[in-house]
Amino acid sequence: MDLGISGKVALVFGGSKGIGLGCAHEFAREGCKTVIAARTKATIDDAVAEVQAAGGQAVGISADCTSKDGIANAVRAATHAFAPPDILIFNVDSGPKGSFLEVDDDTFAAANTNNVMAFRWAAQAVIPHMQAQGWGRILTIGTNSVKAPHRKLARAAQNTYRVGALALSKTLSAELGPMGITVNTLGTGAIATPQFKEVLARVVQACGLGGQDARRGCEPVDVRSFAAISDDDFNALFDPLVKRGAIVLFDDNSDKLDDPAKKLISERWDERKGARYFFIVARASKRGAANYNEQLSQRRANSVFFHLEETSADKELDKKVGMLWLGSQYAQLKQDYCGTWTHSRPGKKCNDEAINRSAFVSWVDCRL
Repeated sequence: MDLGISGKVALVFGGSKGIGLGCAHEFAREGCKTVIAARTKATIDDAVAEVQAAGGQAVGISADCTSKDGIANAVRAATHAFAPPDILIFNVDSGPKGSFLEVDDDTFAAANTNNVMAFRWAAQAVIPHMQAQGWGRILTIGTNSVKAPHRKLARAAQNTYRVGALALSKTLSAELGPMGITVNTLGTGAIATPQFKEVLARVVQACGLGGQDARRGCEPVDVRSFAAISDDDFNALFDPLVKRGAIVLFDDNSDKLDDPAKKLISERWDERKGARYFFIVARASKRGAANYNEQLSQRRANSVFFHLEETSADKELDKKVGMLWLGSQYAQLKQDYCGTWTHSRPGKKCNDEAINRSAFVSWVDCRL
């Protein structure tokens, strides 16, 4: 694709990995002179070498792009290496996490600095050159939480100031548009970054989906196999998939699917549209014996798989569907999931007890 930006200088904050590195590669492919700015020199050097190995022009600068001095250093490095930036990607850490009742004023101040003030400083640093030449592009990497804050993710300060950054982006767009400078915000959702793929690869391997001869899971159960997934891996893999997944609720001590559950499972399966993986993550109750709870969780996951087997015409379910068990017998999820994930009993009360006798289902469209 020719975007007509060949020869432009693109400065990418947070360009050493993830979305930022992806942007750096795309700019290099378009013929831009790319400047990668990040904190860690080792990852910067690796990213620059990666872009250069693909035939692109790239240099790196170690800079804290949430501080005024760090931003000034990054712009200075770009100017010294090539010329003042024509394109800016504002992609920085959004600040400390925590719920409203957990965080202090310093946490809110840090989120304001990272999201709003740093964006202001970055815009101030690049606008003069863009204004003088009558052309410039500024893009901030935001999040779709500006539309609806993550209820189950403790990010009170981040949610607050991400919205502030979006408002500033809109303000700048109106002010700078007549000068030939566009300002936009990309509201990201689930992105198949290298970090996401790393967790996905680990989970895929545990499920036995890593190859045709791979063993499905770690422990044989009935006719299916079942692998454990840690709480950390569950959060990294499933938190971004809230819009793609669903929670299948069961009666106490039962693995039987009711009609609404069957309908919801089929809907999520049909929404895949060729996605590579579909995961079933069963939950264990904290009541009763540990062995019984584990076996019940496994039967619940099997129930979901058997329903897919009965209703789907797909001949390769074994290569696409992974069954997992979240954490230890007593790992518990919060009731917050009731308010964020679609579940199979919307007309009935959903609480933490119900969530913890459930199965999560979601498709993942990410190739390793």
